[in-house]
Amino acid sequence: MQQAQKNIELSSLELTKINIKQRLASSYYNFQRIKEKERLYSQLDSLFTDFTAIANRRYEIGETNYLDKITAASKQQQIRLNYEEAKKNSENAYNQLKAIIQSNDSLTIARQPFLKVMVLPLEIENSTSINYYQK
Repeated sequence: MQQAQKNIELSSLELTKINIKQRLASSYYNFQRIKEKERLYSQLDSLFTDFTAIANRRYEIGETNYLDKITAASKQQQIRLNYEEAKKNSENAYNQLKAIIQSNDSLTIARQPFLKVMVLPLEIENSTSINYYQK
């Protein structure tokens, strides 16, 4: 009886470990995705800032109308808002990752290029979940 209880507890521990690893991997990839989005919006913000300055200058010298000038400014403001939102999302994803790791120290996460994730075949016979429920 004690051996069966011990096996159940070990299986439960293995399930918990797997669950934490899955949550960590998911949070890590989510952080990388959000951080890449933030980087792209940063570049767009820089480009649209320059574009707005050029549109203002063209309006001043009479090459374009007022509508083009305010359209450029509006688009630049929209990109800036998206960039600010991406920064907040990045901070939230970082905090979520840090909460899973449960570290008081700051984390430095290297930027990773996006790669295709390979889907591995599922081995049902050796599944920890199935073993747990069978026990």
